[in-house]
Amino acid sequence: MSKYNPCISVLRVCSMMLIIITHFLSWKNINSFQIATIGVACFLFISGYLYGDKKIENKFRWMVQRIRRVLVPFWVVAFVLSIYLVIKGDYIFAVYQIVESLFNLQGLHAIVHVPIEIGKNHLSGLSHCWFLTVIMLCYLCLIFIKESTIERLCDEHSKKILLAVIVLHALLSFIDVTIGCFVIFFVGYFYRRLESEKKITVKFLAYTTIAMLIVVTSRIALKKIFDGECIYDFFIASFSSNVCAFWCFVVVKRLCERFNCFSLVTTKYGWKKLDYMTYPLFLTHYMFLKTPFDISAFISTHYVWVEIVFFVSLSLISAFVLDILVNKCIKL
Repeated sequence: MSKYNPCISVLRVCSMMLIIITHFLSWKNINSFQIATIGVACFLFISGYLYGDKKIENKFRWMVQRIRRVLVPFWVVAFVLSIYLVIKGDYIFAVYQIVESLFNLQGLHAIVHVPIEIGKNHLSGLSHCWFLTVIMLCYLCLIFIKESTIERLCDEHSKKILLAVIVLHALLSFIDVTIGCFVIFFVGYFYRRLESEKKITVKFLAYTTIAMLIVVTSRIALKKIFDGECIYDFFIASFSSNVCAFWCFVVVKRLCERFNCFSLVTTKYGWKKLDYMTYPLFLTHYMFLKTPFDISAFISTHYVWVEIVFFVSLSLISAFVLDILVNKCIKL
């Protein structure tokens, strides 16, 4: 059994807040410089990290559990929104939405540009769920890696292989393919295997901070030159988000090691509930900023705080309702 790690809980909650805040700022037409991708990269890092020291005894049962945790809540949301489309009379979009969501294809465009409409979600309220396609593919790859010699080779030659993967990541961007999400997932996985017992030193924190500042500064500079190009969209932006995600983990882990207050806070009921609700909130919040339930279509106000209250309230209520529906579906 893995020991309880407050660092993971803190990083997970902060990542979710970052994603929601960034989506809200984008909705208000405030350029957030794709900050939300850092939150997504943090989630992927955490997901890989959590399985770094775990064995998969029964692959089929383990994958079924992942489907229940990740896809069943998504399917419930997609089904409800599809029913809404049918009521509106958009039967074609409703059928397309059901098929795409059922096979978890909505995120293919986040990995590779496809010549057909698969993976280009028509319902913008679920367009952020491209992440689910990626994470399920990461889980499939994880099963393969645990059963192959790749795991042992990565353990023995981690730095060389990481450098080779970064080069491959850059090269693949020229053919409109990105592996950045897979990279950060397995960076988390192998970091847990190789460094999980080591504490974050001031020296290591300083090195990662310098690396993060260099990468972010380079991204800002290169954006002016390569913005819209495949090398920027599929490598530079992705790579910088991954570096920032790893830096966030290092910072949070260092703080949790230094200050006991994090351990105390994360064991409280309120925090545990918030941590538990991060995924339902991820699924539900975006539909109130985009089609079909954009709050701007229901309220007309010049006060941002009113929009925030409506947005937060609706997101929380829908997340709790989703959790209830999912639990009922799983019990069927």
